Amino acid sequence: MDPPSVPVDNPTGCYRTYFNVPKEWKGCRILLHFEAVDFAFCAWVNGVPVGYSQDSKLPAEFEITDYFYPCDSDEKIVLAVQVFRWSDGSYLEDQDHWWLSGIHRDVLLLAKPQVFIADYFFKSNLAEDFSYVDVQVEVKIDNSCEASKDRVLENYILLLFSCVRLANQVLLKVVTRYLQRDNLLISSIKRLAELAKIGREALMNCDIDELGEIMLEAWRLHQELDPYCSNEFVNRLFSFADPYCMGYKLVGAGGGGFAMLLAKDVDYAKELRQSLEADSSFDVKIYDWNVFLE
Repeated sequence: MDPPSVPVDNPTGCYRTYFNVPKEWKGCRILLHFEAVDFAFCAWVNGVPVGYSQDSKLPAEFEITDYFYPCDSDEKIVLAVQVFRWSDGSYLEDQDHWWLSGIHRDVLLLAKPQVFIADYFFKSNLAEDFSYVDVQVEVKIDNSCEASKDRVLENYILLLFSCVRLANQVLLKVVTRYLQRDNLLISSIKRLAELAKIGREALMNCDIDELGEIMLEAWRLHQELDPYCSNEFVNRLFSFADPYCMGYKLVGAGGGGFAMLLAKDVDYAKELRQSLEADSSFDVKIYDWNVFLE
């Protein structure tokens, strides 16, 4: 034992495989994900080193978008991995277990949008009298669209107002109408499912204009499903915010007092926030969004 030195006699395994990237992945970011390798390893894609990692029980992930052939190419991509049995990290993992080295969990190839949520964290603070809860959301965005970062992350305004569950027994009403084969309701539900998928792509691609249109259409469909999901205060709030916004809608089950507003740009978002805070007739709490970029 001579920490942190690595033994000269260090058994090494070399692995190589070939693969193609599906044509459907064109325009995506491609990530190479190792779920666990014991103990240290290097990886190459088409002869280019893409990463090194050591920790036998933690995943390692490398972006390889720039190192493979085009998705419509028939040429095989070469992945080579060199695994070392010992590293200086071996001393930190000196536990009572079988010392078996190699790639002992799955290796995955992942396709991601240009912008995606890499991680998130919710922190809640409950009032002493249990009358309300303050929820803070931290979102970590992996974003390669440098020019669009501000638009994506600072246009949103999330606010809480004093209404509690505007939609009364909405699930019962929807299920009843569905069992009666209400064509308007069925088409609205199908369209909402489509909008969820389209909206995700719009958000990941930084398409704020389309995202605003999707929010407005979703809000209209929600009102078709239950005309009582809104009230005079909500209508006045959205009418007040309309000149500043691309889109808006209630969020949460049954419209439980939360509204999300998508401003036209960062300046409009700041102006709208100041106007809402200055107008005492709007009893709302506006939340700060903490977003960390890579």
